[in-house]
Parts: sequence; C-alpha cells; structure tokens
Amino acid sequence: MIVLAIAGILATMAVPAFQRYAANANLRAASRVIVADFFNTKQRTVSGERAVAGSLSSRYRITFNGTDSYTIRQCTNESCCTGANPCYTNINTKSITSYGYGIRLDPETTVSDYFFQNRGTVTNGKIVLRNNQGSKATITINITGRTYVQFNTQ
Repeated sequence: MIVLAIAGILATMAVPAFQRYAANANLRAASRVIVADFFNTKQRTVSGERAVAGSLSSRYRITFNGTDSYTIRQCTNESCCTGANPCYTNINTKSITSYGYGIRLDPETTVSDYFFQNRGTVTNGKIVLRNNQGSKATITINITGRTYVQFNTQ
C-alpha cells in the first residue's frame, strides 16, 4: 500500500513536467521545420529551378497566414512577378499547429511575406512562435537567407 501511495505521488509530480517537456519539444520541432523550409526554398531559388521557361529569375515566396499556417509559393508568370498583383502558384501550405497543440505565430513576428531572389537574398525579418506553456522560439532571417533560432522555454 505504501509503495502505491509513493508511486501515485511521483506520478502526480511527473505528469506536469512531461507535459511541459512535450510542449517544448513540439515547439522546437515546428521551428526546425520552418527553418528547413526556408533553407529548401532558398536552395530551389539559387539552383535556378524555374516555373517559367527561359526566365531570368526564380522567385519564391513564403507567406504566413494568420497565426497558424504558412504557404510556400512560386512565381509562375515572369511578366507579373514584379507587378502590384504578382502571380504565384501555391506549392505547399503547412499548418503550424500540426506540430503540437497550442503552437501559434506570435504578434512579435515582424514580417509575414518573405521573398526569395535568384541571387540568394531573402527578405529579412523575425518569426516568433509560442506554445501554450509560454515558451517562445524566435527565428531570425537575415538578408543572406541565413536563419538563427533562439529558444526561451518555460
């Protein structure tokens, strides 16, 4: 009986710690996927993968939609890529919440549209993700397309 009581006390202390660990692991996984998508999109752009035959540029774009998803897009018509209403085709839309419950894009995020140019440059900015535990992952993108992640876990 004493053994069961001790096991019950240990379980009540371990469950909240495990929930915090799982939430923070999901936040790290979501930020890693976003960083990987930035890297892969930059590689596609620099390698010259073009939607338009004979095009001089290969423009891609990652757009964050609200607080829970982002879309990777490619310019499909060179003549309208630079206009006021650029023509982009959706390649993939990903949900940030699919990596764990409560992960969302924070209002501290500075840029919602990231444009990739064929010389490897990217719109610089900051993406901030938060989970329901109050932990934060800050992804910094500089103009060369390099990404840095800083975690502040609770």
